[in-house]
Amino acid sequence: DVERMLDKPPTDDNKDDIREPAVSEDPPSKRPRMDESANYQNAYAQDPVPRQEAMVVDEDSKSQGREPGFVDPAKEAYERAARDQASLPLEVRLSQFREMLIDKQVSAFSTWDKELHKIVFDQRYLLLTCEERKQAFESYVRERADDERREKKNKLKEKKDKFNELLSEANLSGKSSFS
Repeated sequence: DVERMLDKPPTDDNKDDIREPAVSEDPPSKRPRMDESANYQNAYAQDPVPRQEAMVVDEDSKSQGREPGFVDPAKEAYERAARDQASLPLEVRLSQFREMLIDKQVSAFSTWDKELHKIVFDQRYLLLTCEERKQAFESYVRERADDERREKKNKLKEKKDKFNELLSEANLSGKSSFS
């Protein structure tokens, strides 16, 4: 077959013998995207005057591409926290931070990294500096863990006392047999 094809170039007579390669076209899903990008580029190529999307006033918003008068909520929160840190004494700020930990139900046996997502969006979180926050968290967790252990121990002791009381009412002891 190959020799025959080499001897005779393809003509209309032996067209059925030879398969033409499929034309590689882009799938239809990609065509509009390419057309849109070409139209977009052509529109800017034809427009001699560059367009300005938004008028930028200050350098900070210019560098970050924001509109004028935009106030960053995070920046505003830090400024408010700085004012609160300056005006409130440390003991008050620590007590508010501890209240936040209690309100957010921070586990006594957890770590800072695991609990951070619960507390980071609260306003009271920013009342302390980073080091003060971690120290307050560690002391809170330590105290809560001790309290929980003490409570667990007291509950167990209370249950044992009730059991011994029940045994004494039935005139039994811990060494009685039930056979």
